[in-house]
Amino acid sequence: MRKLRIKFSFNGKEEVRTAVLTDDLQHPIPHEENQADGVVDGVADELGIWSIYFDNNQIEADFVCEIDDDDYEVKTLTPVEVWIYGENGDTLHDDTIDFTVEDL
Repeated sequence: MRKLRIKFSFNGKEEVRTAVLTDDLQHPIPHEENQADGVVDGVADELGIWSIYFDNNQIEADFVCEIDDDDYEVKTLTPVEVWIYGENGDTLHDDTIDFTVEDL
């Protein structure tokens, strides 16, 4: 089990989300502190990222993902940016939202 605490600021307010994932970072697992809706991978070839989604998929935290010599994705906990989406799927911000992650 991996517990990650993600912190970012949005509209002048500090936000904190907790993801409790499998050891390989593939899926959220049942845990009283888990706020993650899901994990998206398989996009390292195109975008170089993997993502954790929160708040009914309205918050997306992107992390660096690399391809190893055997063409497998290697997930890292290096933060890229956070995206905040509205109900229509539109982005609710114009700038990059940086974040920090703690591996608890």
